[in-house]
Parts: sequence; C-alpha cells; structure tokens
Amino acid sequence: MKLYHYTKFDTFIYDILPKMQLKFFPFSSSNDPFEFSFPCTIDFNQFVVANYNEILNEFERQLLKYKMICFCKDGPNFKGYKLPTMWAHYAEKHSGICIEINLKKLNFQCFKKGTVIKRSVHYNNNKNAKRITFQSLETNSNVLVNELVLKGVLNSIREYESSFLFYKLSDWKTENEYRIVYKKEGNEDIFLDIKDAISRVYIGVRESKKMHKSVKLEILEHLIEEKNKHRKQKIEIFTMDNLMENGRPKYFSCNSEDTKFLREINNKIEEKRRNN
Repeated sequence: MKLYHYTKFDTFIYDILPKMQLKFFPFSSSNDPFEFSFPCTIDFNQFVVANYNEILNEFERQLLKYKMICFCKDGPNFKGYKLPTMWAHYAEKHSGICIEINLKKLNFQCFKKGTVIKRSVHYNNNKNAKRITFQSLETNSNVLVNELVLKGVLNSIREYESSFLFYKLSDWKTENEYRIVYKKEGNEDIFLDIKDAISRVYIGVRESKKMHKSVKLEILEHLIEEKNKHRKQKIEIFTMDNLMENGRPKYFSCNSEDTKFLREINNKIEEKRRNN
C-alpha cells in the first residue's frame, strides 16, 4: 500500500532527506484538539468513586506515552498526493512536499514487538459513548490501589485502542488518514526509517513554479541523486504544477549553473549532521 506524507520543503531537505527518517510526534501536537476526546463514560462503582481523579490522571499519563506519524492513502476515486486540503494544511499551501512511501518497505526492526500499531483512522460523529468499566477491579487489601488503577486504565486503552488512537471527527474525513503509532516511555525523539520505502517526491504547485527562477530543485535533485547511488529503486521527483492539464504529475528537471547556493545548503546540512 502507498502512503503519502505532506511536509514543508525545508523540513524535507534539512530534516527528513539527510537521514531518511520521519519523526514521531506526540498527539498533543495535532491540529485537532479533540484527538483523545472520543465519547466515553466511566461506569461508577465504589472503586471508581473513591479513585476517580486518580483514574483520569492515569489515563492522561498513559495516553501521553503514544506518539504518531500521520499519512494519507489512496481512496477509491482519488490519489493520496492529489488532496487539495492536505497540500493547503500540511505542505505550506502547495509550496511544500508530498513524500510517497511503500508501507511494506518501512523498517520497524528497531522497535520492540507490540510497541508499534499501524491502522487507518476511522471517522465518526456518533455521540454514543463507549462504556469503560472497572467492575472487575474491586479493592483488595493485598493489592495497592494505584496498581488497580493502572491495570484498569491499560485494559481500557487496549480494549478501545481504535477509539483512543485512531478516531477523528467526520469533518476530517477528506484526509483519508493512515497512522503509525508508537508507545514509548520518556521524552527522547523517536524516528522511523524510510530509507528503503520512499519512492517519489511530489513538489507543490507554488514551489514548482518558483523552480524556474531558483536552484531549489537542483538542490533537491542533488541530494536525492546522492541517495539513489545506494538504492536499487530510484527516488523520482515530480511536480504538481500541470496536474490539471493531463491528470497526472509531470516530471520536472532543472539545470541551473548556480552552485554557490547549493554549496551553502550542503554545508548547512553537513553542519547539522555533525551537531546531531
């Protein structure tokens, strides 16, 4: 299955392309503030009443451990790289980049088994709440209350995993999102290796029109050419500027002789690599 990740042009050149990896971001960075607020109710019993605040706090602590990378996918009547709202919201109003990725070729070997979840997002405005119950967790003098709370919260998240992690309101349905979620303790940055999975790079209409007056595309082509030296499947570069003329991306090439700016960009990239 093909996936598409929209991003800024400079983010792709400086952060994604040099190491061929995508960064996992916390759910709190989402542009949708209701990511975790799917309809749910907690059945009240003696245990819940006595520990209600602890239960809510534990839900928050556990959900903050999840990070995600968001993609979109092809639909029955459209391609994932042709979505106008995605270009507008995530790729600098058609001045950015859309990366095409082969899901089967993504490298998950560095992640522990069971820590990565891959799934399509489901969209629903249904107000029927999911019922979360702690009925089986009665207070036991031999078990600490916080252990019971943790067990109940983890069981609930596991049972309603799709609703917690892969749920969005129907207003977002046009994004046709596919999400890769990773659960990790700590605050260190986590990255996904896309070295063998990236197949194409699409350039937005506004940026591709500026290519005729700048050397940005030459920079991009130079960097991808270096990556292609070590790849069996070459990364292709396409532009979206004539998409409406023939219904598909047009291959674009630039032969600018201005190498000063190119050297400056390469020096900045090398400096950033050393600092990392």
